[in-house]
Amino acid sequence: MTGETDLRRIEDIDGAALTYAEVKAIASGNPMVIEKASIDAEVARLSRLRTQHLETQFRLRTQVRHLNEEVPRLEKRLEEVRQDILARQDTHGDAFVMEVEGQTIRDRGIAGELLLRMAGTREGHSHRPARRTVRGLPGFCRTQLHERRRTSC
Repeated sequence: MTGETDLRRIEDIDGAALTYAEVKAIASGNPMVIEKASIDAEVARLSRLRTQHLETQFRLRTQVRHLNEEVPRLEKRLEEVRQDILARQDTHGDAFVMEVEGQTIRDRGIAGELLLRMAGTREGHSHRPARRTVRGLPGFCRTQLHERRRTSC
C-alpha cells in the first residue's frame, strides 16, 4: 500500500463482506430494510470514491502548478547544455590537452592529480584554493573549481 487513492480499486467479486446494517436487515426479513441497508452501503461507497477523486484532482493540480514553475528553469538549463555541446572539444586518445595555470598537460592522470590538489579534495588538504584558471576541460574554461559559475577565458 502506497497511500495513493487514485489507483484503481478491485471490487470484491463475491460481495460476501456485509455491513452490520445489511446483516441486521437480512435478519429482520423486511425487504424495505434490506433495500435501505443496500442503498446506504452504495452511498457510502460513492462518497469514498468522490473523496478520492477530489484528493486526486487537488494533487494533480498542485503537481501541474509545480511543473509549470519548473519550465523556465529547465529551458534555461537546456540552452546552457546546448552551448556546452557547441563548446566541447574531442578529448579521445591523444587529443587530450588541458591547461592549468599556464602549464599544458597531455597526461590524464597528471591532470586529474592536479585538479584534485587544486580542489583540495586530497587527504590532508582542507583549505579552499585561491582563484585559479583551468582550460581545456573538453573546450570549457572554469575558474575556481568549487564554484558552479562559468567565466570567460
